Amino acid sequence: MTIQNFKQYVDDACILSNTYEYQNPALAKRGLAFGVAGEMLIDNVTAKIVVGVPEAFPNCTPTFFLLNQEDFIRLPHVEHDGYICYTHNDTLVLDIDNEPGIIAGCFELVIKTLKDGIDRKNNNEFYNEYEAYWRHLKDVSAMFANIILSEDVEVIKYSKLKDKEKELFFAVSDTTERMNSYQRIVNVKDNPAQYFNGLYIPLKKGAEILIPNFNQELTLEDAKELIFKNVTPYNEKKIRTALSKTKLEDLIVVDFPLPNGNHSLFGLRFKRINHATHPLFTPGCTTNVIPYNIKRVDPEFMLIRGGNGNSFIDKRVLVIGGGSIGSAIAEELIKAAVVNVDVVDKEKLEIDNCYRHNCGFRYVNKKKAEAIKEKLTSYYPHSNVNAFNIAIEDAISKKKIDFSIYDAVVVATGNATVNQFLMKFFIKEIPGKSVLFSWLDPYGVGGHCLVSNISESGCYQCLYTNEASHNIASFAAANQQRSFVKNISGCGSAYVPYGALDANQTAILTVRKILDVFAGKETINAVYSWKGNNELFLKEGYNLSERFRQTTDQLEAGKSLFHQPKCKLCGKG
Repeated sequence: MTIQNFKQYVDDACILSNTYEYQNPALAKRGLAFGVAGEMLIDNVTAKIVVGVPEAFPNCTPTFFLLNQEDFIRLPHVEHDGYICYTHNDTLVLDIDNEPGIIAGCFELVIKTLKDGIDRKNNNEFYNEYEAYWRHLKDVSAMFANIILSEDVEVIKYSKLKDKEKELFFAVSDTTERMNSYQRIVNVKDNPAQYFNGLYIPLKKGAEILIPNFNQELTLEDAKELIFKNVTPYNEKKIRTALSKTKLEDLIVVDFPLPNGNHSLFGLRFKRINHATHPLFTPGCTTNVIPYNIKRVDPEFMLIRGGNGNSFIDKRVLVIGGGSIGSAIAEELIKAAVVNVDVVDKEKLEIDNCYRHNCGFRYVNKKKAEAIKEKLTSYYPHSNVNAFNIAIEDAISKKKIDFSIYDAVVVATGNATVNQFLMKFFIKEIPGKSVLFSWLDPYGVGGHCLVSNISESGCYQCLYTNEASHNIASFAAANQQRSFVKNISGCGSAYVPYGALDANQTAILTVRKILDVFAGKETINAVYSWKGNNELFLKEGYNLSERFRQTTDQLEAGKSLFHQPKCKLCGKG
């Protein structure tokens, strides 16, 4: 594409008059290759607008600039260089064979953004996008914060991080858990924590505070007005008490409740105070205030993107079995914001199994439970994982585990005999506690999850109450001609064939069911299954069960029909 081609696209879109090629360093800074400028009337005022695109256009949205901002009131979503933030790229689907249509369609969103600002329909957006304005202040620095949001002023702790380029800060609530998070997020070997007292100040809801201009210097008077015009009398009293004793420097984290219900945090650092009273209370003081842009690393903020918000952040799950499925379940739970997970497994991770285990080669020869703990606590900073490097039978007989602390138990041992023992134990010792059994059929034919122990009828033992002692939920038929077990170089390398994708899909099914249990959507014992490809299974000469031939609707309809009246655990047997 050439500039002449692009100008023709803009002209064909019929959005601007008096168009001409536009060249400016601002285009290159935004990664744009071509620019065309023109004019249009908005509420009888001539708006001078630039359309710019990168060389990848039309595979991406065009960028728009308002050149004459000074002819309008200050508008939300228009940055200092005139850049107009009118959409998020991932919200638009582009017709890449219609370049003028793309430009015209995006321009409609641009005009709506500008007109909503001119008509003051979106003034709240100044606040909802507050962090974008704050980080454009002059001499703004960066810091991390793991702070519990509150309506009251609180003393917090902060530590200085020694970075190659500049000094960074890490602020936390004054609790052991939050202070320990420093070790999970920061390289403590290079940055040992030395904490100082700071202050957390929440502003009132509906506060109207300074909207910074680009490269504006934040003054002490700005800081005073920002705080004392927007805190409750109770919190102002707490501020004056907390800052009654001065020190050489101070750090304040301000919590600004946004109109959309979210919170924006930003920092104020006071250096070289050297006054009898704090600069916030000293008339005529000339102490500099350094603004800080805060990157939130608190679990309440980070876990929202896990898909479940903070609904289950206090739930705790025990995973029995740290193999391919169990390791995947533990990780998927934490990614789903169920961050308290304990794992029981006595076995080591063998080298020949590392390709279908979530921990992989790095953890070979480690106890599986310990490997899962080490990986998850290093990958996910707010995870709380405990490892029991012991057989579950020994853990029960020696009372190493307090089952009462768990909101759900997952059994992923892959051993039907052990599973039947566990079902008997759970029905007797922790009736009503949700227990989910998770297992795979060989060759990736399918995977299953049994939700049990939440109603009286139907348990894991029911699946085996038949003459063949065959799992009736399985997609593999009973009485196969030969074992599913394979070996590569003798008994020492024996294994049941399935892949990592099969284990992960079964883990995802199981975690979804755990979340449904927590949300109150699962109220009766039921079996859930997914069906895989049966081609290799049949090629190897094995037979499928009748259940495999059921449709998805039939599997759903029969999910709770596995109860055996004569079951020795939950029936009358």
